[in-house]
Amino acid sequence: MLAAEATTTVAAAVGASDAAAPRRGRPRSLERERDILAATVVALVDEGFDAMTMEGVAAAAGAGKATIYRRWKSKAELVVDAIREHVSLDVELVDTGDIRADMRAFLVHLQSRMLGPDGRLLATFLAERLRHPVLAETFDRQFVSEKRVQLRAMVERAVASGDLPAGTDVDLIVDVGKAIMVHEFAQHGGKLRRDLPDRIVRQFLPPNT
Repeated sequence: MLAAEATTTVAAAVGASDAAAPRRGRPRSLERERDILAATVVALVDEGFDAMTMEGVAAAAGAGKATIYRRWKSKAELVVDAIREHVSLDVELVDTGDIRADMRAFLVHLQSRMLGPDGRLLATFLAERLRHPVLAETFDRQFVSEKRVQLRAMVERAVASGDLPAGTDVDLIVDVGKAIMVHEFAQHGGKLRRDLPDRIVRQFLPPNT
């Protein structure tokens, strides 16, 4: 059911986009790339990361294999680019100096992205990401690294200021909230408990008494 619904959502979105934006004047290379990325999303949902092939995506998009291999070096890179095209992955991270409020705001924003219109497609991708290290590595390299650097700086400042204990495991605090949310989201078919951000902050960032 999840795959069918996600496929329908993607197909409808792609169709609406094509109807709204006239093809006249759009460079052929950009049009072809969008077709390839749309076909990639459908293949991921219908077949899964293991079974889908770059050759199959090329055929579905009406493109040559050489076209895909010139643009993407691996299937993982192709899938990550397709998800970026069809799912909003930008999660706001604001540093006000209050580590608990800022971490909670980050997790709430992440939660809203996961539970938004693209949530079911994202759930399919994240489930595949958990099963395939190469997919996780490519995704993290392109989308997680920069946010992780920012989060680490925030936590380190909180430790230096005494807002968090001196013995705080910085790497654990940086990763634990996002990891818990991604795991629950993938394991429960795109669902998240609404109070999860608050519970994570209370458990891992208690007041420094």
